[in-house]
This record gives sequence, C-alpha cells and structure tokens, in this order.
Amino acid sequence: MSRRRKKEFNHVVFLLVFLSIILSITKHVWTNIFFTSLILVELTIVMILGYFWIQRFIIKSKDICTEISIIDDMEALDFEIYVRDLYIKLGYKAKTTPIHDFGADVIATKDNVKYCIQAKHYATKNKVGNKAVQEAFGSINFYNADQGIVITNSNFTSSAIKLAAKNGIILINRKQLQSLIKNHLCQLI
Repeated sequence: MSRRRKKEFNHVVFLLVFLSIILSITKHVWTNIFFTSLILVELTIVMILGYFWIQRFIIKSKDICTEISIIDDMEALDFEIYVRDLYIKLGYKAKTTPIHDFGADVIATKDNVKYCIQAKHYATKNKVGNKAVQEAFGSINFYNADQGIVITNSNFTSSAIKLAAKNGIILINRKQLQSLIKNHLCQLI
C-alpha cells in the first residue's frame, strides 16, 4: 500500500472510530430517534470539517525540530515546504517557487546572499544524482542567485558529489540535515 493510500486509510479508520464513539454516546444520552439523528449528522459534519482543518494546520505548522523518520514519511511537496521553513528558522528570508521552478524549489536570502535550493525527497536507499546538481547550477543564473544548494533526506552519488564540488554547489545529505536540525534548530526552539 502506498504512503498516500495508507494515510487516507488511516484517516478513514479514525473517522469511523470517532463516529462509532459519538453514536454510542448519543444513543445513551438521547432516546428520541429524530433528535439523535439530527445531532449525529451535525456532529459528523463538524467532526469531519474539524478533522481536516486540524490536519491542514498540522501540515502547515510542522515542528521544524523533528525526527528524520517523520521527514522520510513526507511527500515531496511537504519536504520543500519543510526546507523553506527550516531556512526561515535559521534566519533566512525564504520562499518556495512555483511548480515549474527552473531548478530551484526554495529561494533563500541572508546577508545579501541569494541561494537557490533544490530539495530532493528520496527513499533513503535511493541516492540523488547529477541531475539535481545540474538543476541547482542552472537555477543560479535564472534566479540571479549567488549560490546553489541541493538538500536531501537521502544521500548523493559519488558523481553528484564530484560535479557539485567542480561547480561550487553545496550539498546537504541526510546526516548533515539531521545535524543541522539537531545542533542548530532544536536549540533555538
């Protein structure tokens, strides 16, 4: 089962359990069937809307000081938002780019230095290759930036490391990301 389907399945299970609890409570409290049905419908609507609002709020305000396993469970777009928030917490002015991003997912600026950041969310067994480094390098001219960065929750191939070194692209791998979170952010929060 894919991660997305598993998350959706978990949401459905949560809703069904919550509805059954509400039903059992209302069954004992109110004996009038019509009144009980009306209250159940209203509670169901409020609960569903509240649940999805809470989920949306949790996704938007993810705790930056988090375990790498939580980052691994993110979708690619959530990881880009997480990287943006990470740089904001580090004191950068940062924003995500539109869907067709020309090689940069996040643009961050600090001390008059502009960074193009390519965020790559991969399964930990898969390594980020040359393409990500090339995209970051290409985005520097497009966004009139000073530096390119590729950040991942995984690791890089040896050829990507060589290409990045030759072109001045900063690489942040899984271990460095964990260190950045633990040593710099968790102390700020």
